[in-house]
Amino acid sequence: MKKEEIIEILNDIFLDIFELEKSVLDETEDLFEMENWDSLNQVRLIATVENEFNIKVTEADINNFKSFRTIVDFIYSKFDSK
Repeated sequence: MKKEEIIEILNDIFLDIFELEKSVLDETEDLFEMENWDSLNQVRLIATVENEFNIKVTEADINNFKSFRTIVDFIYSKFDSK
């Protein structure tokens, strides 16, 4: 899967879960500073990412998720290694 495809899909996931406008999403923003970020939405995000991309996300992986971009890079690494 191309990185651009991952960005597009993940962008849609973020917009849906965090109820954001497209113009609000900043790829480098600290996730914990994001509007509507809370533990429930974090769980929803991880579950949706696992289902949408058919990958497993561990607790260690989650601890490395600092921004939209780090999640994109993580997902890409899962496809790049196949």
